Amino acid sequence: MSITKRLLQAKKTYFLILAVLWLFLVTVACLIPVGIMRDVEPDFKISDKIAHVFFYFVNTILCFLYFYKPDLKGILLKVAIFSFVYGIVIEVLQLVLPFGRSAEFTDVLANGIGILLAILLLKFGFLKRARN
Repeated sequence: MSITKRLLQAKKTYFLILAVLWLFLVTVACLIPVGIMRDVEPDFKISDKIAHVFFYFVNTILCFLYFYKPDLKGILLKVAIFSFVYGIVIEVLQLVLPFGRSAEFTDVLANGIGILLAILLLKFGFLKRARN
């Protein structure tokens, strides 16, 4: 049995738990005060934009796997919109909360790239194999 078929047969609860934990991790990572980040930064040498791409790539896939049903139309678009809006909300929170964080348009672009990569993988990899 292919990995695609096995993923589709996994309990949806697992994907819900993973998606909620992932969103919590992303939220904490994006809203943590700058002073704490300076302490972690020397050990954390990944580009901010690569982290955004990765965060939203994984988020889109986990949410899709939770909501996916073969007869449910447009779920990929809805999950992508949710992920994108979530990223914008995080940027707005960075702007208004007093944690020394700053909102950046390039972060929103990086989020969108991660979401787009997930859509391409799901549409031309996962969904194509699931239909076979």
